[in-house]
Amino acid sequence: MQIEQYEKAGKIAGTVREDVRNKNWVGHTVEEICEYVESEIIKKGAKCAFPVNTSINEIAAHYTAEPNDPKTISDTI
Repeated sequence: MQIEQYEKAGKIAGTVREDVRNKNWVGHTVEEICEYVESEIIKKGAKCAFPVNTSINEIAAHYTAEPNDPKTISDTI
C-alpha cells in the first residue's frame, strides 16, 4: 500500500471522527452511531477494515455495538 493511501485513510477517519463529535447523539443508540460512522466512511470513498469501536463513559475503548444493541446515549456523557 502506498503512503498516500494511508494519508487518505487518516484524513477520512479524522474528518468523520470530528463530525461525530460535533453532533448531538442523546437518545440515539450506539448501533446508530456506528452505522452512521460506517456510512460516512463509505461516502468518502473508503471502507472499514474492522467494526467501528466506541468509547463511552466507563467503556475505555473497543466497544462494538451488536445488532439490536439497546445501549443508548444519555445526556450524562
